[in-house]
Parts: sequence; C-alpha cells; structure tokens
Amino acid sequence: MPPAPYRGTITPVARMVLVYEATPDSMVEHPLPSSAFVRRVRTQLVDSTRSDTTGFYQLALRPGTYSLFVRTDSLLYANRWDGAPPSGIVQPATVPACGVVRGELDLDWAKTQ
Repeated sequence: MPPAPYRGTITPVARMVLVYEATPDSMVEHPLPSSAFVRRVRTQLVDSTRSDTTGFYQLALRPGTYSLFVRTDSLLYANRWDGAPPSGIVQPATVPACGVVRGELDLDWAKTQ
C-alpha cells in the first residue's frame, strides 16, 4: 500500500547546510536506530553555507557526488538515501562537470524556528 499523502504546510526556513564527501549511512552516528537525525559524520566536510529565509542557498563545488546535511540544534538532519542503509549514500547530490544542480532539502518534522 502506498504511503499516505503528505499533509502540512511547506514553510521555507533559514538553516546551516553542510556538504560532506559522499557518505554511506555506515559512516554516520544516529542517536536512535533508523533516525534521520545524525550526531556525527565520519567523512570529510567539504563546505557549508546558510540558507536564507526563503530556503535558498548556493555553493560552488567541484564535479562529484556529495552528501548534504542540515544543522538543527546540536544534530544534523538528512532524510534521503540512494539505497538501503547501511550502504546507501546519505542525502546524495551529484554536481555535473558543466552545470548547476537544483534540488530541495525537505525538513519533514514540525520545528520551523
């Protein structure tokens, strides 16, 4: 049975966005099993920036695949994998050799501040 449709309001928020080397789920520490929240990432931090109040952010990155995390309080958040944990890459984003990547980071929990 397909999941229930999303119900709620989309609200853009300002957050710190952290870009790490492509990170398999086995290289992150979750405070709870199967959680989208992350306590620690054991790959190299590549860059970071803060989104504005409309949720917009941008970075200049070399071509390649990265993992994106959003800081929320003392934890990081990522809710998408390209395969089944623990081998799937967490919140992957691939930057092509000649182009711009446009994507959304959905923070699908209630906190908006």
